[in-house]
Amino acid sequence: MFIDLLLSIFVLLTFLQTGLVCDYYLFSKKRFKFDLAIFLALGIGSIAIFQMALGFFEVPLNSFLVIMLAFFAFLPYVFDKHLRRQVLGVVLDYKSIFQSSNPLVILLFIVFAFVAGYFTFSHPVWGYDAVQRWLAKAYIFWVDGGINKANVHIVSPADDPNLWSVTASWFYFILGKADLFWVQTVPFAVFFCLTIKFWQIVKREALGLFWLVIFMFTPFLWQTSTLKAYSGNADLLVGFYFLLAFSSLFYSKLSYTAIFLGLAALTKNDALPALLAFCALVPFFGLKSKQKFPVSALFVGWALVLFNLGFKYYFSLGSRYLDNDWSLVLKQKPIIEYTKYSLHGFREEFRQVNHWGAGFLVIGYFILSRGGKVFKDRTLLLGLVLILAQVVGYTWTYYVTREDQATQIATSIFRLVLQVYPPLLLLVFVIYSGLPKFGNKAK
Repeated sequence: MFIDLLLSIFVLLTFLQTGLVCDYYLFSKKRFKFDLAIFLALGIGSIAIFQMALGFFEVPLNSFLVIMLAFFAFLPYVFDKHLRRQVLGVVLDYKSIFQSSNPLVILLFIVFAFVAGYFTFSHPVWGYDAVQRWLAKAYIFWVDGGINKANVHIVSPADDPNLWSVTASWFYFILGKADLFWVQTVPFAVFFCLTIKFWQIVKREALGLFWLVIFMFTPFLWQTSTLKAYSGNADLLVGFYFLLAFSSLFYSKLSYTAIFLGLAALTKNDALPALLAFCALVPFFGLKSKQKFPVSALFVGWALVLFNLGFKYYFSLGSRYLDNDWSLVLKQKPIIEYTKYSLHGFREEFRQVNHWGAGFLVIGYFILSRGGKVFKDRTLLLGLVLILAQVVGYTWTYYVTREDQATQIATSIFRLVLQVYPPLLLLVFVIYSGLPKFGNKAK
């Protein structure tokens, strides 16, 4: 048990260090800025893309090779004195960070981490989707030594993206076994970093603690990590990537926005509408501003779209939503009535206080009272359009699905809303407080 705990911590450190290296050398131009959420997100994403890329060439992995690769991520500390000095400076400066922070917030995070950790690790993963879909694929990839053309079709539906599954399989490689208990370390870390990132953004406001409490005590956010029926699903990871994408958008770091939207789409097909909308609209976003044309953001966005679609094409995964007889669907399903039913489903879900606490009450209040600000600022408008693109995508999915629409909505709508809840709450915070005053260069 103790060895498994140490190995689980090592896996998290591997993700964080890989993300740090990617951010430092590829995106930040060797300017180190400590950000746990960014490092974790980039680390998980880059390791997943690496494993998916190996699948094209059917290069097998094993525990020894994975552990060696994990240690390689720490080599820059040996060869790069500049990086080592910057990271060491942040570590040694931890006292000033705590001294400048609100003691109440520090206590709140300590209690939060303890309680969330206690409930998360009081059980193994148990939910059907987690065990029979996402982690079943992870087990197969671990046993087979990676992705190949045969094993991607074993678990249905085959067209599910693989980012979360290969992340869990990386965990299994290092632990040396498929463990449904310790793999929960990843969603727990995602939940914790998601909350920290939200606090980093809202703390500059006088009412920052109010926004933190609204977010931190959202019931369903807790349940996706702490309840065995929901822990291990991919929706929390999508919400994590969406929050990072929108925070990057509001800081005008468009390349990061493209990266995180692309990684969200590699986590679940549900996130594709936002990525496609961003790629289509970002040229106009750049042309209508005083900023430089966002060439790198456009390149990264379309590169991730093509990688996503190319992976599906190469492995013949198809699409359970696109592979339909559309004339038959239109004849059998009146589109207006089905769309109305889906929108009513979203309306009812927004009212579920047992899922969202006061979150959607706050969101509704600020949209109704200050929503006009969205149409006066292109960044806020783009953020709103991306969320609307997601809702349109969800509604379309409910229309074309082969399952009964009412059953599909009742069993999945709360998980879809979880994906857009963090960025939507962030959007209304920015409507309330205004855009950040720094980071105004589109890239």
